[in-house]
Amino acid sequence: MKISVVMAVYNGEKYIEEQLMSILSQSIMPDELIIQDDGSSDSTTDKIQSITEKSDVSVKLIKNKENLGFSKNFITAISAASGEYIFLSDQDDIWKKDRIKRALSVMEDNENILALSSAFDLIDEDGVVIKKADNSKKLVNISQKEFIKHPKFPGMAMVFKKELWEYLQHNEKVDWESGIAHDWAINYVALKKRGMYKLEESLLCYRQHSFNTFGTAMAGGFNQKDKRIKLIKSLMDNARGIKAESQSEEKLLEGIVSFNEKRIHFYEHDRLLRLLLHEFAHMKYISLRSIMGDIYTNLRGRNR
Repeated sequence: MKISVVMAVYNGEKYIEEQLMSILSQSIMPDELIIQDDGSSDSTTDKIQSITEKSDVSVKLIKNKENLGFSKNFITAISAASGEYIFLSDQDDIWKKDRIKRALSVMEDNENILALSSAFDLIDEDGVVIKKADNSKKLVNISQKEFIKHPKFPGMAMVFKKELWEYLQHNEKVDWESGIAHDWAINYVALKKRGMYKLEESLLCYRQHSFNTFGTAMAGGFNQKDKRIKLIKSLMDNARGIKAESQSEEKLLEGIVSFNEKRIHFYEHDRLLRLLLHEFAHMKYISLRSIMGDIYTNLRGRNR
């Protein structure tokens, strides 16, 4: 069994050492570490080389000649991985010592799992825990309803089987030029094969800071309207990037796009009541938590 860790980096000098050390001190070590740098202008790559040069893990540092953007950088890096199991990593988090060991144990005990997300603790820029995860250790087979309503399965908490990635690449189920997020695409295809699972056990710490968006949402909603709209637009890109295989699937994906187009319209025109009426009438596409986040963001913007 070969284990790959894939990391996409860009100007990550501030936290990269702490993240790399947490990966290179795992109780079960990966066989290879693929790091793809998207044209960093700081000391990120120098730090990576300094930290990894004495490691027993095979490290491949790829430097892009031009900036690809976050998702395409990850897509390229994943394609370079050769492991049977592929773990994704951001550049600024901290893995718990048994992350690989625990995730592999769960996947090997449950052959149906194609993609596994774990819970995670939320930390601030200084590594102080802001929010602890549910640690019930429950294993949940994610349904289509939950995945659509709760897009909360970020790549940095994922491990998936290489066979799933090969299926994605060879069967042309995804339009990568659409702007679709790599982690959403992987999870969606795993979901269609009934192989998307979540382990309610914290296996890492996710760092929230001013340059990421998912952590801001996890901490209690976006407090800037433009960031909220950017997130909503990413949901539309994800739906547009999937090539539907049936009329029902096409209807679902078109529904996601249409719902969020109207959501953005009401957002941009400060029509909170119309926004809420729209969202409560289409609860199949949105969670109550997200609605509360929209209310918070909209009202906060008005009070400025």
